[in-house]
This record gives sequence, C-alpha cells and structure tokens, in this order.
Amino acid sequence: MRQVPLSGEGPYPVRALASVLLLFGAPTVAHGSGFLAVLVAGIVLGDERAPCTREIERFHAALASLGEIVAFVVVFSVVVQASLAPTVARLLRLPMRVVELEPWSLGVRLRDEPAGVQLLTIRTGSPADGCTIRDLDDLPADAWTTLLVRTGQTLPVRGDAVLGAGDDVTILARADQRGQLAAAFERASPD
Repeated sequence: MRQVPLSGEGPYPVRALASVLLLFGAPTVAHGSGFLAVLVAGIVLGDERAPCTREIERFHAALASLGEIVAFVVVFSVVVQASLAPTVARLLRLPMRVVELEPWSLGVRLRDEPAGVQLLTIRTGSPADGCTIRDLDDLPADAWTTLLVRTGQTLPVRGDAVLGAGDDVTILARADQRGQLAAAFERASPD
C-alpha cells in the first residue's frame, strides 16, 4: 500500500477491500482457509503505517455497520414471517397440514451406483402379499432380502416374517432378475 500511491483518498478503501477479497479467494481456490488468510493478514498489517489509514478504517466501519443492519433486518424478517405464517394461512383459509419430523435417516454412501439393489413395494394381491419370506417361491435363489419397512418402521428380516401390501422391501439381486422380483412383489396374481 505504501509502494503504489493512488491519486486521492477515495481509491484507498476500495483497494483495501479488493485486497481482502483477493486474500480470501486465493487460498479458497487452493482448498485452504480464506478466513484464516484474511485474519493473519489483518494481524500482520493492522498496525502498519499506510497512507489514508483513517479513510480506510472509516470505510470498513461503515461496511461493518451496514452488514449488522442487513443481518438484524434478515433475522427480524425471518422471525416475523415464520411466526405469522400459520396465522395468515388460517385467515386466508389456506390449507395447512402439520408434518411430523422424521429425525432418522438410514442410508449408505457408495462411490459408484450399486448394481443389483432393488427397492420394491408389495402390492395388494401380489404373490408376496400375506406370504412369509421363507415361503415365497418366486424369488431367485441368490436374491437376498436385506431390509423390510412397514409403516415407517424397520422389521427384522427373518424367514418367518409375514409380508403385507404396502411394505417396502430392499433386495440384493442381479439386475437381470428385476422382472422376476417385480412379478413376486409388485404384480397381482392371476385369479
């Protein structure tokens, strides 16, 4: 800042701001911490003598004040809108329903899409409807039932587990066995 003088006082705060953005951006692009880079630069350069220091400090103080105002307005707006939304919806007779939170999530992250994971929903009248896993003859011999979900609850996957319409079943099987699995779980049996 001392080596390259600028004409007038106005450009110095803008140059300081541009330097901060550059100091933040370069480490971020290099997968480092932009916040840490700006913090260290602020500590190192904070007490250095530079031209137009007072103007730079005033400019950044004004930016900080503006940021605070923009923050309390956003917070106020969110709090007021969130608390008034049910009341306004009720006054306007808009239908609203209470959604129960679902705090549990069961999942596995894999690098590649797994081959052979089949998610099936048992349909009414299908061969699986009312049948135990052990007695279900239409399953391929190498298919493996891994997860059984009924009305949002996981059930033990045992041979004597009785399957019912609406149950979700996760099965590990080859991709070419999808049709055979669909016939057992998702298609109604012919009368």
